[in-house]
Amino acid sequence: MSPKDRSIELTLISASNLKKVRALGQQKSYIVAYIYTDHKFTSNVDNEGGLNPTWNFHLKLDCEEALFAHHGSYLNVEIYSRGHSSNSSSDTLIGTVSIPLRDLDKDVRCHVEAEPMSFQVRRPSGTVKGVLNVAIKLGALHDKRSEGRLSSHAPEFSCKRVDQAVDGENLKHGHIKKMGAIE
Repeated sequence: MSPKDRSIELTLISASNLKKVRALGQQKSYIVAYIYTDHKFTSNVDNEGGLNPTWNFHLKLDCEEALFAHHGSYLNVEIYSRGHSSNSSSDTLIGTVSIPLRDLDKDVRCHVEAEPMSFQVRRPSGTVKGVLNVAIKLGALHDKRSEGRLSSHAPEFSCKRVDQAVDGENLKHGHIKKMGAIE
C-alpha cells in the first residue's frame, strides 16, 4: 500500500490581546504557517488591527497521514510584527502556536464544515499572551502529490514563501481549546 497524504484546510482568522512589541506606532502583524520547515507561507500584513489583527488567511496544506499518529508533528503558526523596513530581518516575533496534528486527528476528523478553534499564543519567553482564532477542516486521504506538499489559496491575500527559519527554542507548544473555552 502506498503512503497517503491528507489535506488540512486552514483559515487563520484573527488574533486578540497580542503582546505589544513595537515601541512606537501601531503594531502591524502578519502570520507564517507551516508543517514542513522547507515550505513556509506568509499572509499579507494587517495594518489596522494593532494588537487584535484580522487576516482571514486561507491555506490548504498537504501532509503525510503518518504524521497524524506521530507525537512530535505540529502545524506551526508564527505571528510577527512588521519592522520599519521591508526587510524581514527587522520584524519581531510576537508569538507562536504549535497545534499537534495528533489532536487535530481526534478533534476535527468528523466535521464536514471547518471547525472554529482558539489557541493560546506563546511568547518567545514561554509565557502566554494572546489568542489565535482559526478554522480547521481535515480533507480525505489521497495519493501523494508529486508537485509538492503545500498548496495555498487566498482570495483576499497573496501568499509568498518565507525562507528564514525561526530559532527552535521559540517554538513553544500552545494548548488546543475549542473556541470560547480559553481560560
